[in-house]
Amino acid sequence: MRRKASPYKNNGTHMLYLAIISNSFRKSSIEELSRAGSFSILEERVSTLVIESPEADLAGRLERLSPIFTYLLLPLHDVSQISKKDYMGSITKAAISSAKKGLKIRAECYDVNSKEGYSAKDIEVSLGRRMESEGYEINLEKPEALLYLVLINGRCYSGCMEIVMLKRDFINPERHYHRYSRGAISRAELKLIQAFDEFRISASGTAIDLGAAPGGWSRFLAEKGLCVIAVDKGSLDYLKLEGNRIRVREETLPYKHNKDEPAGIIHLKARAEEATEACELSADLIVNDMNLAPSSSAALVVSISRLLKPGSQLVMTIKCIDRKAEKHLQTVEKALSPTFRIERKAVLPSNRQEITILATYNGTPVQ
Repeated sequence: MRRKASPYKNNGTHMLYLAIISNSFRKSSIEELSRAGSFSILEERVSTLVIESPEADLAGRLERLSPIFTYLLLPLHDVSQISKKDYMGSITKAAISSAKKGLKIRAECYDVNSKEGYSAKDIEVSLGRRMESEGYEINLEKPEALLYLVLINGRCYSGCMEIVMLKRDFINPERHYHRYSRGAISRAELKLIQAFDEFRISASGTAIDLGAAPGGWSRFLAEKGLCVIAVDKGSLDYLKLEGNRIRVREETLPYKHNKDEPAGIIHLKARAEEATEACELSADLIVNDMNLAPSSSAALVVSISRLLKPGSQLVMTIKCIDRKAEKHLQTVEKALSPTFRIERKAVLPSNRQEITILATYNGTPVQ
């Protein structure tokens, strides 16, 4: 990898890509991209990179490496200067250079550092009208292709991909998940929403939420129809939970779970270690966002695994107490390996200095 100051000139031998990476683990992100192939950084802003590479299939090569720190890598098909005199006209021209005629299109603008006074939404609305006048079909509900524009440093980078070829049909995760933040009990709630999306989790039955306070993860699971055993000595935000018509009740230890309990939240106001010894239940899912050192958090999950059914899933955040992410990941994998099989691992948009993992309980009893 090298940094290249000059603007991109298409000579037919190099490809442009948009990369959304983890800013918390920037070095690890760039090293991960380098393992997929060589590239030069043309533009960078926080977690956004525009890169140039001789690899025609850099995105495919990266995907085969099961990336952890790179959230998105998409090909860019064109780059042009944005005109200050004809701002929207120049953006429209760039969009049309990449758009695929004959497909229903949804356009998304990712405005990294604009000073022109337009919001990304303003640009998308104006662009949609202009493109329709040019014979393109704009369809926000059931698009067949995503047209994406990245505005950075006075240039417009554009690309277009068919929806069926994409892992996700948006490029700006912060904006995509913003609607969930309104009314959220805590910022941490977004981490579980994103984990369910990214890992395509489908869960039912009973869930254990370790370190549940103030209750955002428990609410999300209850809204999905699960009965949630929320374990935390701290208080849940009952006002917000019940305001969303979530059934909540507090129980004490020892606790025996009725497998026919309806969806809702059962708050065990106890430490997780206490619940492990004084609960009788058989759960289908366990989630853990406790603010513990990676080794302690993994050990706790292993100890409470006796309350899980074989094949149950685990969603857990690994709190990296420094930026040596790979070291902490290896620590957790080693601790979990006799009891769980790790399926996926990723830094999600709402993770800060954390990695989220998905694992499956193999039914091995704790020794």
